[in-house]
Amino acid sequence: MNLSIIAAGGVFPSGPTLPLADIAVSTEFSLQRRYPFYTDQCGCPVSLSYFPEKNARFGIERWAALLKAILDDVSQRELPLDIKNQPAHIWLILPTKDIFVFPEQIESVLCQVLYDYAPLWGVKHIYYGEHAQAGTVLEDIARTAQHTREPHLDIVIALHTWATLEALLWLESRSLLHGSHSFYQDRLRSNPYGRVPGEGAACIVIGHNISVPAWCQIAGIAVAKEERLVDSDQPCTGVALSQAARQAITSARTPVISQLVTDFTGEAYRADELGFTLLRLKHNQLLTDFQQITPALASGDVGCASLLLHMAVVAWRYAQNAGATTPTLLLSSADNGQRSAIVMSPHHKESTDDGHNQC
Repeated sequence: MNLSIIAAGGVFPSGPTLPLADIAVSTEFSLQRRYPFYTDQCGCPVSLSYFPEKNARFGIERWAALLKAILDDVSQRELPLDIKNQPAHIWLILPTKDIFVFPEQIESVLCQVLYDYAPLWGVKHIYYGEHAQAGTVLEDIARTAQHTREPHLDIVIALHTWATLEALLWLESRSLLHGSHSFYQDRLRSNPYGRVPGEGAACIVIGHNISVPAWCQIAGIAVAKEERLVDSDQPCTGVALSQAARQAITSARTPVISQLVTDFTGEAYRADELGFTLLRLKHNQLLTDFQQITPALASGDVGCASLLLHMAVVAWRYAQNAGATTPTLLLSSADNGQRSAIVMSPHHKESTDDGHNQC
């Protein structure tokens, strides 16, 4: 099944709109600041990629501000369809509750923001997950789309910020906080690995049976479960990530991939996984001169918003390049073992999605 993307949005500090996000990813420009409310175990401040606005404090207001920012960014797209006045199903992705402590009213606050923006939108599905959660959401969308021929939109939105004390403590306790310090032989040593925590939001708009031009299409989706996690004594050989990638490529009926987008952030665990995966794919799934893109070099690690953000940037590039012909493979891995692979490709008018999803 092909899902047609008709609009997208993406925001993070070094790319506060989707066009700027694309430039930041292309130039690997990263805007980082010292975080004023957290120091590592040695009393040293840590750097984050976060928005400095004073009116968005680090509580429930932060999540509402991220949602408003991504809705504002999507509104800037010049589209032949006013999506605010179309029936739409909202699929909202938030970080996992295993790490983040949310205010009890978080869902009602965010739903109110959505209602104020577009009263016609409804059927709000809220997921709590990690980096690869968008893969599961897209699988659910593809599954439900098979059972309806009514014109409608599926709008997927993901929000994430590491700028909370419990999240930063979780990262540091697992040696995942890049630049955090520890004592080694009576000297301070900075962690050269791990993640640069970031915050951001992303949105993609999927049209079903709506006669408007599409930016691109999602041609393949696959999700797998990795059994060898970061706390294993052995390196992760990327079995599940390779499986998801091959399944997505097969379902997309794509002969070879010329562009690969990953959420690699500098962890040794992910480096092992990605290396083994590339070894498996390069024989017959990747072109010899394939291009590898690592958006986290610009955005920092944006957790559950990462895969959707990367998809939004890829969709924007397809929209700006009408002559594009090559597909893109996006890979994502989460701490809980979930692995997702997405194949995106230029939209072709003759693609019909089995008659259920035409644009």
